[in-house]
Amino acid sequence: MLSCFSLSNSSLRKFIESLYLSFEPDDYKTSITDLNEDLHRIAVWSKKNCLALNPAKTKYMVFGTKQQLKGLPPTLNLQVMGEPIERVDEARNLGLNMDSSLQFEKHVATSVQNCFFRLKILYKIRPFLSETIRQQLVESLVLSKLNYVATVYGPRLLARTE
Repeated sequence: MLSCFSLSNSSLRKFIESLYLSFEPDDYKTSITDLNEDLHRIAVWSKKNCLALNPAKTKYMVFGTKQQLKGLPPTLNLQVMGEPIERVDEARNLGLNMDSSLQFEKHVATSVQNCFFRLKILYKIRPFLSETIRQQLVESLVLSKLNYVATVYGPRLLARTE
């Protein structure tokens, strides 16, 4: 896999069809050069191993406070295989909706909406279920949805409410 080469500027996360690069920049202009070098290494390795990179599906997101993000140009000159990479403000990663300022509002809203839908269905069939079965269904269908990746977004939401 990708362990046969090393990236000099980024840390690497691998999933079945996805690859996530991350880094903490000291200077964004230098970071763009460093990241483009790593993207080139990945493209060369992919071609060498008969794997197809799809530049059209390649996206990037910059995380930071609203003030930090305002200090950056609207697009950064990131490229893969000579094609510019699209900047996005939201992305879904392993079931977590992330935004560039890590507010997680869309994730929470979507999760709550999904849970209400599930509770509505359970409410309709409650007369046919024992108390134990109802509790198990709520825990498995509703609470599991709320608790999924809560360790990621929970502390951020808690800090905003205090």
